[in-house]
Amino acid sequence: MGGSGGLTVGGGGAGGNAAACYGDTVYRGGNGGASGTSNSGGGGGGAGSTGQGKDANGDIAGGNTTEYGGAGGAGLSGSGPGNVGLNCGGGGGGARGSQVGGAGAQGLIRITYTAAISAPTVTTSAASSIGATTATLNGDVTATGGENATVTVYWGTSDGGTTPGSWANNGTPTSPSQPQGVASFYKDVSGLSPGTPYYFNAKATNTGGTGWGTSRNFTTPAVYNLTMTEAPGGSGTATDLTNASPYTAGTVVNITAAAAAAGYKFANWTAPAGVFGNAIAAATNFTMPSQNVTVTANFEPVVATALELLPESDSNPVNTTHDLTATVRDQFNNVMTGVAVTWNITGVGSFSGTPEGTTDGSGEADAVITSSVPGTSTVRCEVTSNSSVYDTATKDWTYGAEAATLDLSPKTGSNPVNTTHDLTATVRDQFNNVMTGSGCDLEHNRCGLLLGHS
Repeated sequence: MGGSGGLTVGGGGAGGNAAACYGDTVYRGGNGGASGTSNSGGGGGGAGSTGQGKDANGDIAGGNTTEYGGAGGAGLSGSGPGNVGLNCGGGGGGARGSQVGGAGAQGLIRITYTAAISAPTVTTSAASSIGATTATLNGDVTATGGENATVTVYWGTSDGGTTPGSWANNGTPTSPSQPQGVASFYKDVSGLSPGTPYYFNAKATNTGGTGWGTSRNFTTPAVYNLTMTEAPGGSGTATDLTNASPYTAGTVVNITAAAAAAGYKFANWTAPAGVFGNAIAAATNFTMPSQNVTVTANFEPVVATALELLPESDSNPVNTTHDLTATVRDQFNNVMTGVAVTWNITGVGSFSGTPEGTTDGSGEADAVITSSVPGTSTVRCEVTSNSSVYDTATKDWTYGAEAATLDLSPKTGSNPVNTTHDLTATVRDQFNNVMTGSGCDLEHNRCGLLLGHS
């Protein structure tokens, strides 16, 4: 603290020299000296870094700011300001009248304490999101050492330890931006080789030094090729819709098959390893095994296995026509289009026009037959390329209905002359069906069939 003023006659006590003050520690100036006579004031107290000087009684003596020395103590018959100290000097001595007191006393030094910066600490943790060619490397800055740290992540196929030059690759974290405080960080890396062991570590640096984590390792999964093919060759297509081969084991791949040639149909999928979602569905999925694998879409020829001819049997009058329809189906019970068929008729009758020789979009082919004489027609329709696939139908031809009986009633009766009498004639055919369109010959007083019969 500043020195106290001296005892002089006619002047204030002498103060110390002014001086600068530094640092954070605060000191109060000393008290001023007592007045020597009735004509002199006491010396001003010395000021510390922020305190004002005081008089001999310990009271603040003057009005200068705390940045300077305190004012001198007041005289008994007058007051005089003390010299202003430089920066934090002590207060000047008191003075009589307008005399200037002594120089201010030297103030105490203000001391600043600055904390030292130390190296940060960093840890690494297990890699995540490990793919065949990618991974995420993780870690934490656990202490900054008093200053944010800049993190660098190192990785490669060999462990470089804490020697930066021994690592094949390095880079700043993907997040957060650098430098960083106490927080987690991660680095996304790509371009890795499948089925390969990798190592990684991280360092954190500030002005206090460098801290390293602990090396960790992981292995990227192996990948396997998927080859798509069809059998027999040229019968269809087999497609990998995911289209990202090679794949890691367990990857689910979408696949589809389509017949590319007429006369073939998808049958099933086969593979030496792996699992199909549905091996008999053309569109399905396939789970990759831990090996290269060929997946085959199998197709089989579509062949006609059934032909149905309808109607199977019927009866028509002679000189009329009758329609027949042949329907061809494959081994999957689907109708077949564009299949050549051959028609044949035996017995009575013939084809009316040319029968259709190829099945249409509904898998059908039609024929029309007729006959001018009674009897039976037998029609056969077969697949031209395979005569064992066929069907037959029969048609009976007749002259049509013929009047076979006539019943006239009443058979007898008695009526007065000049009255009327009703008679009813009923005509039936050979099948005992009532016939219409017959008539009676009343001119000859008889009722017979107007068909040349009586």
